[in-house]
Amino acid sequence: MAAKKRTIRKAPVILPKVPSELIDIALKDIRKALAKGWVINMGNWYEPKATVNCTIDDSLIIDSYTVCSACAAGAVMAMSLASKSQLKRSLEPDKFNKNTAQLRAIDDLRQGNARAAVSELGLVNLYGNDDATQYNIIAKLDTNIPDFDQKKPEPFFKAMKAFSAKLKKAGY
Repeated sequence: MAAKKRTIRKAPVILPKVPSELIDIALKDIRKALAKGWVINMGNWYEPKATVNCTIDDSLIIDSYTVCSACAAGAVMAMSLASKSQLKRSLEPDKFNKNTAQLRAIDDLRQGNARAAVSELGLVNLYGNDDATQYNIIAKLDTNIPDFDQKKPEPFFKAMKAFSAKLKKAGY
């Protein structure tokens, strides 16, 4: 009689609600995605079958192929959160109920927007009754992050690492 195979269910990953830690996780997962040959496109969450068209004058297609594409939060969804079956379809933050705020905060952080990220995470209510001093402290943390360049990603990574360090120093 063959032994019955037991499936061990893994507990879902819950991302931290600490902006600097979210940046560190996103950078690690973006690097993993790049190592797999994915296209990092900050304009979509996660698309396993994105079409790339090589064109001349935006009208004559000379080559077309399919790639996996993800933004910063999409890389985290794919590398740290998704199951194998989830990776076969498009993903967005709402597919990860316990991590929706963290994934949306990652999207704010990759743009250098600390205010929106801490608000998204519920760390500070910047639009309610919290005092102006806290708002001003967080506003000073906002940072200019260069756009991600697939061929030259290091300026993005360097700026994000510096942003993470700045947030850690401020207690975020």
